[in-house]
Amino acid sequence: MKFCKVADIADWQDEAFQATASLLQLESVRNRQVWPLIQIYTGLHQLGLLGGQATALGLAVGDEPLIYAFANGCNRVVATDLYDLYNGREALTTQEVYRRNPFPYATDRLEVRPMDLTRIDYPDHSFDFIWSCRAIEQMTNFEALYQLYREIHRVLKPGGIAALAAGFNPTNRPSYEPAMLLVDHPWVQAWLTGDTPLLQGFELIDAVDYSVSPQPENPPVLPNAETGIQVYYQDILLSSMALFLRKTGEFSTSYSEDWLDPFWRIYLLACDAYRAQQYQQAENLLRQLVETDLPDRLRLRALQRLADTLMAQGNSEALKAVCETAVPYAEQSEDGDLLMRLARYCRKTGLLNEALLLYRRVVELPSVPPETVGLSYRAQAKCLMQQGHYQQALTLIQMAETYNVNERHQLEWLRGSCYQDLGQLEEAIRCYDIAAKIAPEQDYAFRERCVRDANKCLRLQLSQTNKQLTQLQDNRLLQVYTSLRSAGRSVKRWLRFGK
Repeated sequence: MKFCKVADIADWQDEAFQATASLLQLESVRNRQVWPLIQIYTGLHQLGLLGGQATALGLAVGDEPLIYAFANGCNRVVATDLYDLYNGREALTTQEVYRRNPFPYATDRLEVRPMDLTRIDYPDHSFDFIWSCRAIEQMTNFEALYQLYREIHRVLKPGGIAALAAGFNPTNRPSYEPAMLLVDHPWVQAWLTGDTPLLQGFELIDAVDYSVSPQPENPPVLPNAETGIQVYYQDILLSSMALFLRKTGEFSTSYSEDWLDPFWRIYLLACDAYRAQQYQQAENLLRQLVETDLPDRLRLRALQRLADTLMAQGNSEALKAVCETAVPYAEQSEDGDLLMRLARYCRKTGLLNEALLLYRRVVELPSVPPETVGLSYRAQAKCLMQQGHYQQALTLIQMAETYNVNERHQLEWLRGSCYQDLGQLEEAIRCYDIAAKIAPEQDYAFRERCVRDANKCLRLQLSQTNKQLTQLQDNRLLQVYTSLRSAGRSVKRWLRFGK
């Protein structure tokens, strides 16, 4: 088999690949998410590492089926991830991992531990192989990624194998974002296959194979498609790549970013500063970028990040100016996520027509998943409501329902708000009532909001009713007064003529 390669639907035609898919109980699914699992197990099996004696370490492995399969084929398996608690939020617990096995496994061979990728808490030369299906691109910057490789090298035994899979960008448009440092041709060349690769002390098991067969399942699909080897992602394509590295010598001593384009160096530095809440520093770096000569795609990305920093600082005037600068570049962008964020800033700063332009551009993109289309329609409705175009807003809310079934309670609330602004309080109350009933049970704040808004409409109705009653009473009194006055005049005339 080929070890170092990009995902290909043709891989499922290989008998060993099919056997692994069956063993992992993944035979019914063929996409870029399950391909790395099958590729890594098949490769390690063919390298003779699953004969029952090896020690294995999994990095950022969650509860994937490889954990249990390796426990059946190794002497000892350690599965690590950010288990138990992650940034104060509940996460998958270590105890849950032990119980989520899709098939029986040797429980005495498995250890599950919470662990940070960049600080692997094991001595040097501890493992025969290390695997990960999603750790490579999760680093915040390339220096952190380099540190991850250093740690992998340190804890591998001499001759040990690192079987790593990551997202692969097959286009000629680099896309490096924090926690999404996608592997591409320039990265592989600079880090692994060039004349002086950054990663010393490793060798590839075989040459990287970038070829993909011309089968109809290989062309790109939408990100949420159940099948598909390549998917649309932002303004690029996204596939998967597997790399099998053997530890052969000493690791490099220092990291250098000479290989990286200056734009991405500064851009990722700005992202680091933003994440550390050093917003002024991030702003200075991004302004430095946008003042240079850049392709429209990169300029727009820098402007969008600059908008993030200005929003974080509450500088609405500067944010509005950045939005006005960015809109002309955004009109041709194919990055739906970026357009959605920029459109939101336009709406917040009162640039409603510009926001509508960007939201409509999102709907036109063939690469945008249905849920994002629905969010765009909902956002357009909000813009139109701010402009007083309520009937158009109601039409877009109805269109959004087609795409965002799970957000129906939010759309019912928005419809109610629209009817309330139109003065159709009975319809507004009906929508708020539906929204409260169909909202998730745990979303107490939203349901309370629906009740408050419905009560507000009821109070308005009551106020209008009282006003109407007062007017009726006033009209009745006027009628009585007019009648009495007319009667008084008649009496006066009778008395005068009677005399």
